[in-house]
Amino acid sequence: MLNQHISQLLLDYLEGLRSPNTRRAYQHDITRFMAFTYPALTPDEAMEVFLHTSTEMLASLAYSFRNFLVQSGRSEAVVNRSLSALHGFVTHTYRCGLRENLFSENIPGERISSYRDTRGITLAQARMLLQQPDTSTTSGRRDLCLLLLLLENGLRRAEITALNISDLNVSASSLRIHSKGKGTQLQPVTLSPRLLDALIIMLQDRPGIDWPTSPLFVNYSNATRGQRLTADGLYKLVRLYAERSGLHSVLSPHRLRHTAITLALDATGGDVRAVQRLSRHARLETLMVYDDNRRDLQGEVTRSLSEALQGRRSY
Repeated sequence: MLNQHISQLLLDYLEGLRSPNTRRAYQHDITRFMAFTYPALTPDEAMEVFLHTSTEMLASLAYSFRNFLVQSGRSEAVVNRSLSALHGFVTHTYRCGLRENLFSENIPGERISSYRDTRGITLAQARMLLQQPDTSTTSGRRDLCLLLLLLENGLRRAEITALNISDLNVSASSLRIHSKGKGTQLQPVTLSPRLLDALIIMLQDRPGIDWPTSPLFVNYSNATRGQRLTADGLYKLVRLYAERSGLHSVLSPHRLRHTAITLALDATGGDVRAVQRLSRHARLETLMVYDDNRRDLQGEVTRSLSEALQGRRSY
């Protein structure tokens, strides 16, 4: 019977997604859609009604859900992600033969502004942050490696926590990472001599490990000792060292990635094509946002206009 498979439908869909963060977010989005659309029904009842909803009604429900998210003050990114999760789930149930129709049209999402605050922290603050780990301890030696991967290579949080020891190639001074948007393809990332040495020293703290399958970064706390470091664990470590450095702004692994990219643009004189190799952004336009924010082009033009209006500059 269909009821026996209802609760497994969403799990099957989510398991097909590679990123754990995406799985968590999509599960939350679809659960929220079901609760909003069928508030009086149990989850299984709501799912069964959902599977038998006509194409026209499905589009109407999706529009209502989108409007609800917008009116609730959700960001453009959250609205668009929620619609993407819903669209993907509808497609999944169609391919499983559990519904006879798809969306008759794509539900338009919210337009996202290209502006973001990408500046991160200053070079002096980054240097101070790197001085915080106590490298006389095993956890401190690990944490220095983590901070260097964020600040020297601009890796994403999920890319770091997914690393295995087998991804490290000592002779080539490189790591293989699962880069965002590249599917299962592994991408080599060259390491600095400082980081390579730090990684080798860190691994000497773990004798007798199973090299092919062991995670590169593990926990050292008593409750989870030896287990893979999680994305949440990395976030907490960055926050801890930010506090020790006296940085009062909210600091996250992604802001350190912003820092790495911005400092790389400074170091290369704004060579966006060279820095694109570091950031691994697919679109060069994304790097232009970093470069514009770094140079504050709008501020430069405003100051020029102000001087002209005061008679200090003529064109």
